[in-house]
Amino acid sequence: MIGLIWLTSKQLFNRFLIFFIVAISFVFRISFIDWDDMQFFHPDERYIGLVASTIEFNVMFDWYEGFDLGNMNPFLWPEEDTTDGVFVPRGGERLYAYGHAPLYFLVIVSKLLYGLFGLIENSSIPLVSDWLFELGLITEFHMIIVLSRILSAIWDTLTVVGVYLIGASIKCRRVGMIGALLYGVSVQMIQQAHFGTFDSMLGMVGCYLILMCIKFLEYKRNWYLYISGVLYGLAVGIKASGIFLFMPLVLSSSLRYWNSTVTSSRNLKIVSIWVKLTAIAVLVFAATNPYVLLSSQTYVNNIVLQSYMT
Repeated sequence: MIGLIWLTSKQLFNRFLIFFIVAISFVFRISFIDWDDMQFFHPDERYIGLVASTIEFNVMFDWYEGFDLGNMNPFLWPEEDTTDGVFVPRGGERLYAYGHAPLYFLVIVSKLLYGLFGLIENSSIPLVSDWLFELGLITEFHMIIVLSRILSAIWDTLTVVGVYLIGASIKCRRVGMIGALLYGVSVQMIQQAHFGTFDSMLGMVGCYLILMCIKFLEYKRNWYLYISGVLYGLAVGIKASGIFLFMPLVLSSSLRYWNSTVTSSRNLKIVSIWVKLTAIAVLVFAATNPYVLLSSQTYVNNIVLQSYMT
């Protein structure tokens, strides 16, 4: 009985400890989110905010002209003003070299919040105050960047959880906690999470991709690897540099059958898994980045130009 109580107390303490690590990590990342007095000195953050504030999901259909997707194309500036408080070019191409998946997610969240705050304001609830009215302008340039910074803090906090799960899977919970703590208090990661860019989201997806590969090797279940394929397609759709995450996928799928006798059947299994992973990743990438397929040359040119700037 005493042993059971001791075990329960230890489990509760461990859960409290990991909760504390995650909570303090989030506090470090969300604190002083207006560190630059809303001047937005980060060039990538500023440009993403400009593009996001002009995205509109006005999908219309005409029998003669087909579908009109509105201003959803990240590669083209809109022909007319779609946002207030900031000047953007009208018409012409824009040098957008980032992922479309996080861009659309950012715009969708901002518009949902805009509608929510509009309902609260119109209902005359006493909680509506000046600061809530300002949040109602979240689709505008300056507030959409604030939202992107909040999302960066959330993504990087989820990475802290992922680091813990990886450590616990490889060794034990104590190793996972140490890894999560070191990552959670890392100055570089805290700094990166204060920018409204897509790096934190890419890091989070990459972390869970590696976790799924580890689970695949541990439990020998293919669906872990298929989830990794989904995450890989999403990672490339977040940022082009995510393409290098193919390495844990190739290694884990190869190691699964590496100890088997070298036969044509073994090689066929490995190739079959690679083909399935490629198909899954391509489908996810295409679904989240449709304009990359429609304007692939523009996408490649923008990435090459961006690489010269770094």
